[in-house]
Amino acid sequence: GICCCPTTLPGAHGRRILPTAVEREMRSAMQAIPRDKREICPAARFPEDLRRALGIGELGLRGVSPRILHFSGHALHGGLLVEDGSGEAAFLTPCQLVGALRECFRACHSIECIVLNCCHTADLAEEIHREWPRLLVLSWASLVADHAALAFARGFYSHLGARPPEFAHLVDAYHAAEQA
Repeated sequence: GICCCPTTLPGAHGRRILPTAVEREMRSAMQAIPRDKREICPAARFPEDLRRALGIGELGLRGVSPRILHFSGHALHGGLLVEDGSGEAAFLTPCQLVGALRECFRACHSIECIVLNCCHTADLAEEIHREWPRLLVLSWASLVADHAALAFARGFYSHLGARPPEFAHLVDAYHAAEQA
């Protein structure tokens, strides 16, 4: 998953933004899915950590084969706030995200779902789904409080973790998360 939460806005000369509960969200996923059924690689810096986790290019250490790419943090103006290679806040446009995902899909064919657990990401989800119609893309159409994002992640991954992988259907996990 990609879990990043910059604390300042890019180019805002130190203007701070509220942190999210990204670490708690990642811990929830790790607790919900049994150790032998998960490959969770926190990736804070984009795109370097994602490339490293998927084994892309010279940065690749060990390629994992995730079913899910999980983005958590803040969204802004249709894109995502991420940390760049130097740890600074950066705005990732929808076009840049789609380009990075294209690189991911060339290297990894196991991705079935993208979770955008950030406020106002429905348009971004639609753009991703247009490019890859077979993907399940989960997002929020509105503001989302940290506790709601955390409950959603906990419900989603608890549902997946309670079943053998061949029976852990992503749409069913989504519906379970809606009830959380």
